[in-house]
Amino acid sequence: MKISIEVTENRNIFIVEGEVDSFSISHFIQELELLEKISGQKIVIDLSNMKSINWRGLLILSRKILEAKVRGDEFTLVCKDQEIKETLTLFTHPMQLSFFPTLEDLLVSL
Repeated sequence: MKISIEVTENRNIFIVEGEVDSFSISHFIQELELLEKISGQKIVIDLSNMKSINWRGLLILSRKILEAKVRGDEFTLVCKDQEIKETLTLFTHPMQLSFFPTLEDLLVSL
């Protein structure tokens, strides 16, 4: 699992690649802690290059999304995997999440 961060003039893009499983979950949690440090900014999490994410990773990600929303951060997700989208929507209900299938689709919508 690898997370890279691209900083543009108006948003921070977290690009998650690979798998989040029991071996990489602690690294995933550490990387997501960075969300708290960039509070007040627009955040994008790009999951389009993920091979898989276990239930614990989805639960932690949903908790970080909820914490960011409470802080007032603007949050957008890029994800093609319907199962991940449905699970995150379930974990973050009743909050509405914005999903885009690709990063390009997100950028075109701005």
